[in-house]
This record gives sequence, structure tokens and C-alpha cells, in this order.
Amino acid sequence: ETLTLPVHIRLHYTPAGADNIRTALAGIPDCTLRLDSSEGSVACARSQKMEVLTALTSVPAVVDVQIREPSLEDVYLGYVDSVSAEN
Repeated sequence: ETLTLPVHIRLHYTPAGADNIRTALAGIPDCTLRLDSSEGSVACARSQKMEVLTALTSVPAVVDVQIREPSLEDVYLGYVDSVSAEN
């Protein structure tokens, strides 16, 4: 069984950047995007990470990006949840 956990990408951007970020990521399916006035996050499949990062580099308003891969705890909890869902 393969466990699919999302990669979380945290963004910092200039206040006018939210619309440009939405536009840049609009063509990437199954990403969860949360934006406020100058910070936000994207959750996507690991296979989409480079596509998302490439799209974000085209947005001049993005000033910082932090990538968080699933931790060992995330993997364990995801596995426990998937096993309990099967039972």
C-alpha cells in the first residue's frame, strides 16, 4: 500500500500578489490554496511539487517560499489512519 501525503508550501508575498498566485496555479489540479493579505500556503501531491514551484517563480510578488515535506510523524499518523479506515 502506498501512502500519499501532501507537500506543504508556505508563501510570503506582497499584498497585491494573491490574484497573480491564483492565476499561476489555476492550471494545476488538486492543489489546495489558502491565501490571505501577504501569506498563504499550497498543499499538493509530491509529484506536483516542481510544477507548483515553477509556477510560483513566474510570480514577481512572491518574496519567500518554504517547503515542508511530510515528517515521520505525518507518515505514521497517515498509516494509522489508513489502517483504521480499512477495519
